[in-house]
Amino acid sequence: MLTPEQISNLPSDAKKEYLRTMLLLDEKKKDQAIRDDFLSFVKYMWPEFIEGEHHKIMAEKFNRVANGDLKRLIINMAPRHTKSEFASNFLPAWMIGNDPKLKIIQATNNAELAVRFGRKAKTLIDTEDYQRVFNTRLREDSQAAGKWETAQGGEYYAAGVGGSITGRGADLLIIDDPHSEQDAMNMASYDRVYEWYTSGPRQRLQPGGRIILVMTRWNVADLTGKLMKAQKEPKADQWEVIEFPAILPSGKPTWPGYWKREEWNIWEKDELPPLMHVIQSYDTAFMKKETADYSAITTWGVFQKDEDSAPSLILCDMIKDRFEFPELRRVAKEQYDYWKPESVIIEAKASGLPLTYEMRKLGIPVINFTPSKGNDKHTRVNAVAPLFESGMIWAPDREFAEEVIEECAAFPLGEHDDLVDSMTQAVMRFRQGGFVDHPEDYEDEALPQQQRTYY
Repeated sequence: MLTPEQISNLPSDAKKEYLRTMLLLDEKKKDQAIRDDFLSFVKYMWPEFIEGEHHKIMAEKFNRVANGDLKRLIINMAPRHTKSEFASNFLPAWMIGNDPKLKIIQATNNAELAVRFGRKAKTLIDTEDYQRVFNTRLREDSQAAGKWETAQGGEYYAAGVGGSITGRGADLLIIDDPHSEQDAMNMASYDRVYEWYTSGPRQRLQPGGRIILVMTRWNVADLTGKLMKAQKEPKADQWEVIEFPAILPSGKPTWPGYWKREEWNIWEKDELPPLMHVIQSYDTAFMKKETADYSAITTWGVFQKDEDSAPSLILCDMIKDRFEFPELRRVAKEQYDYWKPESVIIEAKASGLPLTYEMRKLGIPVINFTPSKGNDKHTRVNAVAPLFESGMIWAPDREFAEEVIEECAAFPLGEHDDLVDSMTQAVMRFRQGGFVDHPEDYEDEALPQQQRTYY
């Protein structure tokens, strides 16, 4: 490489040619880094990506999987820590970019989600940025999101846990959250998942094949637990296990942020959709003073986008202010009279208890929410985060909704979390009320199915 002085002494044409060559060389080095290093690939394809320490650790493990140094990898982490974006969206695209003949089986707790992962990976491969770096090309007749092939002979196949993968072979098996949170207390489901794993995808692995399991742990009998127990047997698979707790021993979160703003679906119409059920959720504080917490009231509606869609939840209204109790009582009555919710949820703390008493005197059917032991704020947030990830939560294109979205995005490092508490209560009610199956956190009656429209 020439020194700056030597470059300046070159003839004009030679100088231009030399600088052009250096630029091309620099581009080639960057492209090689994208091919060789997973984290460099993510940053290249996802310019808005914000890097955390756990991302570096995951990326280093994926690099070892790619070069064949690591054959069995388990990563355990809480929801909302970018595990699916890394393991199920970017990793398949990067791996098959480096090896266009690679055969991948991608599995998660349901087939629909697995296909969604396949669609995202396929979309990455189709982008101009990807095509500039990698030689991998999709076959022209590969249209299915969950089942596609490369022109060079590689394959990608998405499957739900329990689904058939007969006739498929895998050089790389990726299992992302094999257990749904709805089955967290269902011990029989853990046995079914392990039986499916041992008799299905594990048997489809090619010689020298690699397996990556990324999941949130729900029970010692889950797939991670069973694999750890099985590896004590002679000749069993030996796993490298990485654990990322949601809260570190220092008290700081592994990843400060549970929801991304873009995971809220935005309802752009002026009118709300017809509502099947209305949920009103209260997080209340005691005193009207500048140092006091806010009282937050959020109102939500259950609706269906169309007759073939599963129920979703949309934010309808929000009030957040510091109230003395008489004013809080008045505002609560006004909100109830306007929205006529079927479910009114008030956490049994602070002014929530006297407010519950007053509202019940008025004939309002209040449900008290009392978090069970171990069901702290972070646990509740983790419990509802998958509903955002699955696209079930909506908000109107209004200023009040933006405030809710921003406070949620800032949690747990934001200045306030009153709207977060109100939101988690409402979303937990949604999933526990028969719209989304999940073990009961508190008992109540079945919800009436009443169509309503608000403007």
